[in-house]
Amino acid sequence: MILINRDITLETFGLLIHGVNCKHKLGSGVALAFKRKWPIIYTEYMCEESGKKMLGKLHIIKVADDLYVGNGYSQEFYGYDGKRYASVEAIDLILQKAFSWCHLNKIQLKSPKIGSKLGGLDWDTEVAPLFVKYETQFETQAEIYYI
Repeated sequence: MILINRDITLETFGLLIHGVNCKHKLGSGVALAFKRKWPIIYTEYMCEESGKKMLGKLHIIKVADDLYVGNGYSQEFYGYDGKRYASVEAIDLILQKAFSWCHLNKIQLKSPKIGSKLGGLDWDTEVAPLFVKYETQFETQAEIYYI
């Protein structure tokens, strides 16, 4: 994986995935930044079902030529108290789908450190190994944005 010290919302091509909750709330973090930059992702998000059954789903929305945003349902609930909200299992499913989609469409996968800030997961021990697993399986590198 390639670590990029840049704002992911400045990207102009690729599949940008991020974690969303299952409660129809894009109110903070990368989700809010994406909502402000590409309002269509919020409109599409609100048309999706809510609740636990959405965990692990990935909804890909075209926002410009060669640019897509993937709403990855990584957590049932949300909070700002430092608790664990993101699900490792849901992120695993999201990444499997995202890497597969990128492989089939010959497009670069780009992501923040999904699930590891407000989601409460540990990037190094819980999330990064999932990226490595799918990078190996699909023989590609993802770009990880950390600001």
